[in-house]
Amino acid sequence: MTDPAPRPVRQRRFPWRVYLVLLALILLLTIFPFFMMVSDPNLGVLLVITAPLGMGAVMVWGITLVIHRLAWGRHNRPVP
Repeated sequence: MTDPAPRPVRQRRFPWRVYLVLLALILLLTIFPFFMMVSDPNLGVLLVITAPLGMGAVMVWGITLVIHRLAWGRHNRPVP
């Protein structure tokens, strides 16, 4: 008897959905004070804080995405 051929290993897909959900959450928390300012104009200080923090969070998100994608691509590269 011969052994059956090994099953091909199914490669996992990159978790794009997780990154998109995190980006949406970051953008929502960054933009939220702009919507609140319509009802209370005294929230200008909150905008001064959240806008730079949101931009910094988006940059960290992007750098993390690039590093994770490169590492994931190297890990899942087919072996010659």
